[in-house]
Amino acid sequence: MIRTDEDVPSKPPQNVTIATDKSTSTSLFIHWRPVPQNHQNGIILGYRIFYKKSWSLDQLKSKNVSAQSTTTELKNLTKYTEYDVTILAYTSKGNGNRAGFSLFPRLRIGQASRQH
Repeated sequence: MIRTDEDVPSKPPQNVTIATDKSTSTSLFIHWRPVPQNHQNGIILGYRIFYKKSWSLDQLKSKNVSAQSTTTELKNLTKYTEYDVTILAYTSKGNGNRAGFSLFPRLRIGQASRQH
């Protein structure tokens, strides 16, 4: 059997949410579902979460998570500060499509609990 080469994922991870019941004043607990099988386009090697303070000129920070995981915690965030967060999956060919920053309304750490 011959198989074509893999490519980057054509869709981002799905159903990305912030678990406000597990997040703290300086952390965000993020959960997602994997890229749909027919959009993986190869072997998913992991996920990259990008985040930064909203409205800032700060560079994006990133965190890599293994392909077996569908949760992560962003730690050491600034209290009562809004953050933009996005996530993507990647294969050996590179990064796939990102879930847009607009996926999350601006998240204010330490604000009353709410699920996005």
